[in-house]
Amino acid sequence: MLSTYLSYNLIDRDMSRSIGRVADDAVVAREAQYYRETIGKISSVEEFLDDYRVYSYAMKAYGLEEMTYARAFMRQVLESDLSDSDSFANKLEDERYRNFAQAFSFAGNAEAQVKPDIQSDRQTEDLIGLYDVSVQNAGRAYAAEFENYKARIGQITNVDEFLADRRLVEVALKANVIDTRYYSADFLREILTSDLSDPTSFANRPENRNYLSLAQQFNFQADGSLADGVPAQTAEQVRKTTEDYLFDVPDRIVPLAADLMTSYFNEKITTITNVDDLLADPKLVNYLWTAYDQPASLTRRADIRAALTSDLSDPTSFARTTPNSALREMARLFNFGTDGEAIGPAQTTEQRTTLNRAFMSNYDNAGERRDATRESVFRSAMATVNSVDALMRDAALYNYVMQAYGLDPATETKEAVKRALTSDLNDPNSFANQPRNARFRGLAEAFNFGADGLTTTARRAQSEAQVNAFTADYLERAEILGLSEDQAETEVRYYREQIAKVSSIDQLLADERVVAVLLQSQGYDPEVIDTRTLRDVLTSDVDDPDSFVNTQSDRSLRLLAASFNFNTDGTIDREVTGKVQSEADIIQTEEFYLRQTLEEEAGLENEGVRLALYFKRMAGEIKSPFDILADPALQQVVRVALGLPQEIAQSDIDAQARMIEDRLDLASFSDPRELDKFLVQFAALFDMENNNFQDPALALFSSNAGAALGADMLSSLAQINRRGF
Repeated sequence: MLSTYLSYNLIDRDMSRSIGRVADDAVVAREAQYYRETIGKISSVEEFLDDYRVYSYAMKAYGLEEMTYARAFMRQVLESDLSDSDSFANKLEDERYRNFAQAFSFAGNAEAQVKPDIQSDRQTEDLIGLYDVSVQNAGRAYAAEFENYKARIGQITNVDEFLADRRLVEVALKANVIDTRYYSADFLREILTSDLSDPTSFANRPENRNYLSLAQQFNFQADGSLADGVPAQTAEQVRKTTEDYLFDVPDRIVPLAADLMTSYFNEKITTITNVDDLLADPKLVNYLWTAYDQPASLTRRADIRAALTSDLSDPTSFARTTPNSALREMARLFNFGTDGEAIGPAQTTEQRTTLNRAFMSNYDNAGERRDATRESVFRSAMATVNSVDALMRDAALYNYVMQAYGLDPATETKEAVKRALTSDLNDPNSFANQPRNARFRGLAEAFNFGADGLTTTARRAQSEAQVNAFTADYLERAEILGLSEDQAETEVRYYREQIAKVSSIDQLLADERVVAVLLQSQGYDPEVIDTRTLRDVLTSDVDDPDSFVNTQSDRSLRLLAASFNFNTDGTIDREVTGKVQSEADIIQTEEFYLRQTLEEEAGLENEGVRLALYFKRMAGEIKSPFDILADPALQQVVRVALGLPQEIAQSDIDAQARMIEDRLDLASFSDPRELDKFLVQFAALFDMENNNFQDPALALFSSNAGAALGADMLSSLAQINRRGF
């Protein structure tokens, strides 16, 4: 009979091969195949418990085989709300039950359930971010059109040149509140060449009165030409057209408009000699209202006059007593007497600078409030909208979405938008993937609609449940990795933020920090697994026996591959809904089952080998002496390894815990070398206690004969250790 350590070592030194041998057993393979084929068809706890082969397979995998009979008990476990610390599974001391419930997405385990979701959190935040960017881009676009118009209009020599320049025409039309979607060049030519002094001319006809203001801003003759020395627009006409465009067309004050308003105020205020002149200029009054974020409807000119003519040294004056602090601030920035006349300049340079700063800080407040309201409406709507049609019916919501992606709802057809939103982005021939429809690609990526227009699941590189598992594993390994708690938390936050943004395998592999957390959380060294290998692993089809991951000796790579949602071409697939187990959990269950079976088979030959294999598997879960005392198998290994008598189990549990704590450094189990030393000690003492022996002839043929002989010699060394206890 081989020694316990030699038998254990023969299995453990190539665990993947040992498990592979078990997996090749016909009976084991048949049960695994049945489980995999059936678990995908199960949709309720009742169906799960009623299929004994599936149920017992899972119970054995999670080390709960002895509880298979307790169906009512296990129903409560599976139906537990794992997010509730007071739920049934969470209140059980044995962590195996929670782990079991967590492996399935029955009603109690909301975290593991995959549900249709019109947008993931990342998609929502990305869309809102794009909307904010679109607002800034719009401001720059208005400024560009403003500058282009001023630069080009002076070069126009006849009406046809003007009408041929669509950018110029659209600025002029928008400045005059004319719809740019539907206009005829011939019609506009008739308007712009009308004799405005003739009441019967085309532009003066009643049905064309909406175009009269446009005609008044140009100087074309009846034949479309310009008289000698006469420009298409005078400087004043250019100013009116461009300022009407810049100030009235956007739904908010754009930066260039703010600059122009400030320049106008600073120039005009130097000519003001009394308060009534200031109040007579709507632009100056509007500047004041905007600088102090005052709605024009609430701040009457009479109040402004009363404030600006107040004697600030008089505590009973209007400015000193008004509850409106903005009026008090305005009063301090002007130098009008109580009679309304300016005392010296209406404003000093310092006062004007202060007012300018206030204006530039607040000029967009109204627009920001509107956008905040739109964002709130959008977020609320995302909780109720469940189809493309519902999205497109809500005008406010639809316009918000379209603006975020730089699409004009007035010009894009709803039919095209709907086809984009229902496109399969993994299909190169789908509508949104056609080059001519490239503008719709981002819009299609922002939502999760199926071909039927209904909400489906999101595309995620990794499910939320797997992200939680990976980051939890990383935090547990922080000490081994030489990281402080804060450093590990920082990397975990980064991983969570970035993995949610990953849209392809290339994007993931390009981020070394994400790759490091991904690999290190699962016990891999980023220096050992290169980018090409990781790509091959994550894009493998775990169900294809000939795929890369299924031809590797390291079986754990299958689980790594199944923990992500990459297609074989590196794109991201949608999460599958309606399954009680994810692909990763199915593979994890299969691997647990094989490990349990391996340990059982080893135990038939030598119970010590089974105990050693079990201890090594569970060592990472041991956080305190009570974890050992709660598990009879772990307790037996520790008792034997420490040379403690069996009667010790009858003593007070706190005393047992102190004894273990005094004699064992539990943290050392995270070091593979220290763990191996401990198991060598256990194996030697187990053989002594059970009168096991090793056949020296067999040891000579072992590829690890040195280790085997060393194990036999450990008996004398163990005596020394025991005396130390």
